[in-house]
Amino acid sequence: MDRTIKKKIAKEVLLLFGIFGVTILVIVGIWFYSLIIDNQIDKQTTKIYNEKRDLTELSDIYNSKFSKIKEFTTFLKTKEDEHWGSNLSLYLTSKELNVDKAVRKFEEEQSINGKIPNPSDSIDYITCIRPIHTGNKWSKYLQYTDKDLLDVWNCLSSKKEHLYYFLPIPVLKEFNISNKTDLVNFFDKYSLTKDELDIQTQINSLNSNIESLEQKRNSLQNNAISGDDIFRFGMISLITLLILAYPIRFIFLTIKWAIRTYREP
Repeated sequence: MDRTIKKKIAKEVLLLFGIFGVTILVIVGIWFYSLIIDNQIDKQTTKIYNEKRDLTELSDIYNSKFSKIKEFTTFLKTKEDEHWGSNLSLYLTSKELNVDKAVRKFEEEQSINGKIPNPSDSIDYITCIRPIHTGNKWSKYLQYTDKDLLDVWNCLSSKKEHLYYFLPIPVLKEFNISNKTDLVNFFDKYSLTKDELDIQTQINSLNSNIESLEQKRNSLQNNAISGDDIFRFGMISLITLLILAYPIRFIFLTIKWAIRTYREP
């Protein structure tokens, strides 16, 4: 076989193996890229798991008290919307109607609960509940946030020494409050400490972090490459290189030969 022909054949063989080599490098490069993406997704997933675990622990601590706060303020709003009377209003009505039994019972409690307040003293109570009870017929249709309910609770808690006579009677019965001391103890038991209030800030921060981490993970997952994708990219690379190396190359060489032949004398 002519040496020139052997060289041409060897050249085509080397070209073919070069194409396969480049294709393998493309597949390996995409595979390594896929590994990096998968590793980053795993890291984000671990961070999200840890953040959610901390969030659950903090939420359990916070909700153990806040659930009672929410229950109390929501029930209080309901009874105010239904216009239930308080112990003081019952006492004043009984006194006006000369219901001696009710008047005597109420006055006997005076030794436990202290001096009976004047109706004008209810201004503190009315101020505290105003954010959740406007006093008009539309009040019961309004929606309130947890912060609204917590603000009402904190306001009531700051006035707890004077609230017993002004709270609706069903509220006192619902939460087993029979005198002023019980009411004070109830607020002391369920009021959030400064550290517990700080937990809410931490919860908000964790929720924000989790949302950010999930967005990053979703973005990475959108860029993730499966095994089928790697194979498809490899095949596309191989076919593209083969087309460039043979049909297009032969067309180019043919055109070049034709031009050279045409210019010959």
